[in-house]
Amino acid sequence: MKHGKFDILPEQMAILCRTLTEKYDDDVIGEKTDKFKKLTMDIVWEFSFFLTMQSVRLTKTFQTYLVEGQEEVLEPVKEESLQKDSIKSTSDLMVG
Repeated sequence: MKHGKFDILPEQMAILCRTLTEKYDDDVIGEKTDKFKKLTMDIVWEFSFFLTMQSVRLTKTFQTYLVEGQEEVLEPVKEESLQKDSIKSTSDLMVG
């Protein structure tokens, strides 16, 4: 596929697919990319599906974290407003 959206996959694979002990080395990415270009489409699709699923999981994790963070921020605000309400009512009793 020339200039398609999947043209970048061999380079992504070259960057992300390493052995456990292999460190990232920018100098070998080109060579590894050429090797990954020779893979069959079933393997490329499987890799693409894997990346998509990881992206979905990460998005869900971020959404969960953001929702929990918003709840934590809102709770102190609610408590503070309850305290203000109780102070107003106490002061009203003293004046009256």
